[in-house]
Amino acid sequence: MTHSLLSDEIAPSNQAVIAIPPHPRYLLAALDFCESLAQGLGFDGQEQMKIRLAVEETFNFFCDLTASPDSSQPVSLVFTPRADGLLICMTVKSLPVDVDHLPSFSPELSGDDTDFNALSLFLAQKSMDSIEIANHGRDGIRVELLKRCATAHVSSLIQATEPEVANDPPPEQFDDTIRPARDEEALEISRCAYLTYGHTYEDYIYYPERIREMNRNKELYSLVAVTAKNDVMGHCALKFMPGRTDSAEMGVLFVNPTYRKHHLASRLTVALLEQAEKLGLKSVFTRAVTGHPASQRITGKMGFSDCCLYLALFPSNVDLKQLGGTLATKMSGMLQWKALVPPRQRSVDLPPSYRDIITTLYQQTGLAFISPPDPAQNNVPKLRVQKIPVLNVGLLDVESNGSQPQMVADWIAGQCRRLCSEKLDVIYLNINLEEQGAALIVEQASHMGFVFSGIAPDAFVDHDAVVLQYLNLPGDPFAGMVVNSQNGERLRDVIQQEWQHKASATQV
Repeated sequence: MTHSLLSDEIAPSNQAVIAIPPHPRYLLAALDFCESLAQGLGFDGQEQMKIRLAVEETFNFFCDLTASPDSSQPVSLVFTPRADGLLICMTVKSLPVDVDHLPSFSPELSGDDTDFNALSLFLAQKSMDSIEIANHGRDGIRVELLKRCATAHVSSLIQATEPEVANDPPPEQFDDTIRPARDEEALEISRCAYLTYGHTYEDYIYYPERIREMNRNKELYSLVAVTAKNDVMGHCALKFMPGRTDSAEMGVLFVNPTYRKHHLASRLTVALLEQAEKLGLKSVFTRAVTGHPASQRITGKMGFSDCCLYLALFPSNVDLKQLGGTLATKMSGMLQWKALVPPRQRSVDLPPSYRDIITTLYQQTGLAFISPPDPAQNNVPKLRVQKIPVLNVGLLDVESNGSQPQMVADWIAGQCRRLCSEKLDVIYLNINLEEQGAALIVEQASHMGFVFSGIAPDAFVDHDAVVLQYLNLPGDPFAGMVVNSQNGERLRDVIQQEWQHKASATQV
């Protein structure tokens, strides 16, 4: 067989290459990489295991069947993510084989004399969508294994068609409706995301099946603006954090380029806020891009308060279209928060270094607080670490401080070193502000190089967080920053002053 599944459109920069000796002891690491890559590409757990099995059985089949006296030549594995799945090319440098008469296996005829080489190939073929095998002369034998993802990336679903271009009719010509999204509209929601921001949004939005699943599981609550013919014009959603039903992020806002300049973004935002109130949420928040004031202005007019500034949060080269063009550098995000019911009184452990700014943020946000808080209910802290690849940032959550703040501080230091070694741009740190020990943990983190970020009301169930951040990238994160309120300006100035002070101390 000489047909190749590789197309001329595949760029070498999109490939990962691994070379291992033809011995089982080296195979495990390659299989772990294969499974992790499949997970990152959106394959579910069952499909990940099928891909892993196929690579393992193919490796075993050819290493056993074609072993020559000189078995020191490495086996090459080339992994190529594609719009519709994953292509794996395995090259085994060994004796040629008759690819048209490979050993076959039949489950009905299996018995004590089973050919285990044939069984290996059979299992590999059953696990993949296609396997192509060819002799490649001096290069040995080449095997191409293709596995298509059941939830195909939206780019593969629209690449054969060009979006229709409207004649930009005035708003009064639109007979539109804003309503909850339907299952069959998931593809159009993915299209809006892809056509608006390219590949720079969170991964789930590019897979229609995931959008449907998240809405069914109440992880997402999607609203769409549709024409009289039910063509999707725009989308926004409430995104719920795991295990939370009391608070949600307002966002996932996209408007089809065909329908821009018709105030759909603000109308969708108003409708989504109304829906959040109907659902009985205690509060909502947004993360607005600071590269331009438009997104901050919409929610600011609706009563949201600026309370936390995440430096270098969003990816570079995001095309904001009419909202501000392409942003060449990483933009920061302004956390804006709004209470939907009368807020409870907080009890906080104020860190001395940030007492004034935290007090100001609480006052501006309309939240009353007293101190000190009660001790943590559990002696063992509740800690969590997360990486967000599309943003290239890390998140450390100290949801419960426990009774040994120094142990928590040591954990933060270790995780920060690890995430920095993985070249993440920023590590954000959320510390439970409503438990004793918060002040000490904050002071320890500040000595490690973390700078203040703000407060995140309701970051945890019935608890606020004080947020710090550790920058692991060069350049000035404040360049091109625009904030849209006096509170935001005050917060920016405090953070910028501390960042400059610590940056200068590091250079000395």
